[in-house]
Amino acid sequence: MGSYKPQSNLPLVVICGRTNVGKSTLFNSLVGRSQALVSSIDGTTRDSNLGVVEWANSAFEIVDTAGILEGKYLNTKINSDDIDAQTQKQARAYLEKANLILFLVDNRVGTLAADKEIASYLQKNEVFRRKTLLIANKVDNFKMASEAAEFNKLNLGEPYIISAASGMGTGDLPYTNLGIILAMAGMDFSQVREPDYDPSRFTQPPEMTKYIEALCSKALGVFAGRGSRRAEAQQRRIVTNQKNIFYDTTGFHVQERTSYHLCPKCPGYSEIKATGHNRHIHAYTVPFNACRGCQGEAKDMFQKGKPESGTIIALQDRIEDIYETK
Repeated sequence: MGSYKPQSNLPLVVICGRTNVGKSTLFNSLVGRSQALVSSIDGTTRDSNLGVVEWANSAFEIVDTAGILEGKYLNTKINSDDIDAQTQKQARAYLEKANLILFLVDNRVGTLAADKEIASYLQKNEVFRRKTLLIANKVDNFKMASEAAEFNKLNLGEPYIISAASGMGTGDLPYTNLGIILAMAGMDFSQVREPDYDPSRFTQPPEMTKYIEALCSKALGVFAGRGSRRAEAQQRRIVTNQKNIFYDTTGFHVQERTSYHLCPKCPGYSEIKATGHNRHIHAYTVPFNACRGCQGEAKDMFQKGKPESGTIIALQDRIEDIYETK
C-alpha cells in the first residue's frame, strides 16, 4: 500500500465509512461487477478497490476504501508499518484527492461512536465538509426510510437513502454524483441526462396550472394582509395548521399538524406532530431569531416529553445548532 496513484484524469469519488456498512456492496453496484469482496465480517476489505463508473455518456473513477477501524488514526500522523495503520493511511490519501466523498452509514444499526468520529473528522476539515455526501445504506424498504432521520445529528446534511444490496436509490445516486463531481472538477456537466428522460411525460395538465395560479393568488392575499392577521393570531398565542403530505420520491403519506407558538418579541417556535407508516414524531423547532424565553420554553417542553413506542421526540435548536432526539 502506498500513496494515491491516479489511473486516469477522471474525477474521483471516494466511498468511506466504518467497517461493515456496505461500502463494497455499493462499489460493486455502481461499477457493475463484483470486484470488491463482500462479507458481514468487520474489516473484510483490507485494501482499497478502484473502478470506473460510466454513466450518462460520462465517467468517473470510484474508490472503495478499507473500513476506518479506529478513531485514533484519523487525527494523528501514521508512522506504524502494521497493516491496519497503512490501511488508514491509504484511505486518508484517497480522501484528500477526492472530488466527492460518499460517507456511508448503516441505517439498520444506527449511529455508532465510529460514525460520529468519522463525521467529526470530515466536519473539521472545510475541504472535506464541502465535498461530502451522507449516504444512509441498508434502507431495504420505504418503511425504514424514516429511521434515517437520526443521522441528521451528524451535521453533514440530509442523508441520501439507498440499499446497495437491492439497488434501491442507487440508480439516482450516479446522476447526482456525476453532476456534482464534474462541476467540482471544473468540467462541463451540462450534458448529464437520464438516458430514458422524456420531457413530455412531465407535462403539467391545464387544470393543475389553474389550481396553482389560484393558490398563488390566495397566498398573495394572505401576505398582503399579514399585519392584521398577525395581530389577530397573537391574541390567540397558538396558531395551528393541519395538512396531509405525500412524498412521491419515497411513497410516504404523512399526516402533519403544526402549531406555531407566537411571541410579541420574536417569531416564536414551532411544534410538529406527524404520523406516517405507523411511526410518529413530535418535534420542536427553535428558529435563529427566537428570543431566550421561547428557546427555553421549547427546551422545557422537549425535556418533559415522554416518548411512547414508535414515537420520536425531537428538538432542533438553530440558535445553538443542536439536534436532539429521544
